[in-house]
Amino acid sequence: MPTLVTPVSAAAAAAPTASHATTTAASTSTAVSPANLLFNVDLFLISLLLAALLLVLPRLVNRYRYLAQWDGLFLRHEDLPSSIPFPSALSRSNTLVNPEPLTREKSMNEKEAALGHSKSISRSKSSGHARTHSRTHSRTHNRQLSRHRLPPVAPTPAYIMPAFGTDPFAAQTNVYDNDYATSETHADLARNPSSASSHALLLRSNTATTVSSLNRPRGKIPDHMPQLLTLVPYLWTMMRTVPTFPITYARSLLYLTYVVALLYAGLYKSNPFTDPVRAGWVAVSQIPFVILFAVKNSFLGAIGGWGYEMLNHFHQFAGRFFVLAVNAHALGYIYSWTAGGSFISHLKSPTMLAGFVGLLATDVLLVFSFRLVRERAYTFFKTMHIIGVIALFAGVYVHSASTRPYLYAAVVLLLFSLVLRGIKSKVATAQLYPIPALKATRIEVRGINAGWRAGMHVRVRVLGGAHGSPGMGVRGWESHPFTIANVSKNPNGTGLVLIVKAAGDWTNRLYDLARTAAAAGYSEKQVDAETQGPASVKMMIEGPYGGPGHAMLNSFSGILLVAGGSGITFALAAAEELIQTVRAGKSRVRHARIVWSVPDASNLVPMLPTFAAMLAGASSTRTALHIDVFYTRASADRAPQLTLPPGLTLTPGRPPMPKLLNATLDGASALFRGGRERHGGQLSGLFVGVCGPESLGDEVGKAVSAIGQDRRKRIGGIELHKEIFGW
Repeated sequence: MPTLVTPVSAAAAAAPTASHATTTAASTSTAVSPANLLFNVDLFLISLLLAALLLVLPRLVNRYRYLAQWDGLFLRHEDLPSSIPFPSALSRSNTLVNPEPLTREKSMNEKEAALGHSKSISRSKSSGHARTHSRTHSRTHNRQLSRHRLPPVAPTPAYIMPAFGTDPFAAQTNVYDNDYATSETHADLARNPSSASSHALLLRSNTATTVSSLNRPRGKIPDHMPQLLTLVPYLWTMMRTVPTFPITYARSLLYLTYVVALLYAGLYKSNPFTDPVRAGWVAVSQIPFVILFAVKNSFLGAIGGWGYEMLNHFHQFAGRFFVLAVNAHALGYIYSWTAGGSFISHLKSPTMLAGFVGLLATDVLLVFSFRLVRERAYTFFKTMHIIGVIALFAGVYVHSASTRPYLYAAVVLLLFSLVLRGIKSKVATAQLYPIPALKATRIEVRGINAGWRAGMHVRVRVLGGAHGSPGMGVRGWESHPFTIANVSKNPNGTGLVLIVKAAGDWTNRLYDLARTAAAAGYSEKQVDAETQGPASVKMMIEGPYGGPGHAMLNSFSGILLVAGGSGITFALAAAEELIQTVRAGKSRVRHARIVWSVPDASNLVPMLPTFAAMLAGASSTRTALHIDVFYTRASADRAPQLTLPPGLTLTPGRPPMPKLLNATLDGASALFRGGRERHGGQLSGLFVGVCGPESLGDEVGKAVSAIGQDRRKRIGGIELHKEIFGW
């Protein structure tokens, strides 16, 4: 799942009015006009934002030159070409998700029959003519095979797993009994390369191309536009974390610039102890910036390629500085009025009373925005935010007429975001499937099958039950973000897929709903065609949001995807999209690695079919794919006995990130000589994406920072993208 960060406070303070002239200091204020000074400071801040947008403009233009990159704006449903001739995975007529298993014996028999028993001819030692005839006949058949598009077999969804309540590591359990592959067939892939290519072809899920056509580029390979930190030598060091502080040097520099600008605006030819008017102007002038960094949709995020979760860090910082200016403005007048004995008389003024309402709302919002409140009572925090902002805006509007233009600008930004949120919201029926081994819920929304990029997330609300299934009540209306776990425009019929880890009250209720329906007699492989799933609910899905911004994953030479727990959804979608572009001849990636850290080895069981399909899909391409799974908790019962496909490893302990990062760099550079690919082309950098807890993101960040400048230059730069769990 992507990072959930919500605004600290869109707080504005009561700005000064003409009636404040009762204060002697205010009446003898400096000749500097606060309104003009703050207007100029705001222009300076706006110029910094425009400069940042200009720096990313080349990547914006380079990205949108390709039609596929326009996806990711609005969710939608498209009528995809019916080129995949397999029945629906959840139809009554086809009780199995896929055709019957392809065993080693059956595949060999069919192959011999199709080739006219050429293999038996080749084994004949009577004459060399027989061997020559075998090779000629095989090549002739392969050419014929390449002209006929073989129907691929749909991959088993991740929710298919052993029967509900059974031991996944029992002796009779075969994790490859997924209706398209068995442990024997995967063992055969490792032993018999001649059958590996044909069997891998059958495992491909989203195309009808053959092995010969996979290696032939059919699309335009995207041009790689490196990040600014990659172009300037040693500028990447700005992304290192400040010692003892969980922020980078680059963000610290931005924070410092913002603070210096506001301190200049508040202290230039002004004494904050005798002239509280200036602090009020500073506070009010920052309302548009606080709102700009808080909303889900803004021109800043759209042009810059920055998700709202990234901009929200600046909202938090600006909001806290904002609250400081509000209280400095209010306390100056409270002290002056109290000393003069006129405090009560000033409170009788409607404008002053409105100012105190704004002050109270600001401080309450700050108190209820602490991380402890957000994590343990997010709904309460959000409700207080909405009520507080309404009260705050009303107080500012009444308190000072001269500062209303700032308020109008903030309202326009809010309305723009709310309108886009309405446009980007869809109501659809979703099917829920429990994944007991992960204690997670798989959500399939077949009414939405396009409109997102790999790594993006959506916000979900459960409005109620559907097709006779129960809902989650009023509590289901809460909005929760989850990373999309599959690629857009996937023709297998599953639509948009989410994997939701049961980690809180809302997610646990969702999991219980799916689990109860499954235990009531439904089977993951035998599902009613009308209800289309064990449990059906009406969902409001808003998005998509986030993602890698203007970075195009298929333009890099290497990719390293690191996931922790349910963060595997980010890696699944990215890897699936990568394989899709590789098979279409639209990718520069030559080495990709997925690293998944889980608490227990049993968490791998329900994902094995998905991983096997990915490895098979990349086996006959020019891109090498490796999947490394690490489990941090030793099993109390016994060590799992799993048959893993080639390219997948299962190792105890935490992932050694420096070692894995260097292995990925070596793999991405192995096909190149002197910085250029043997078949033409140049190294275009390494993309490192991490989705998981904050500790995992810090660990990956340290490993990336440890790479020297010379190696960064040889690979073409390293770009780090983080999707961190949190509020």
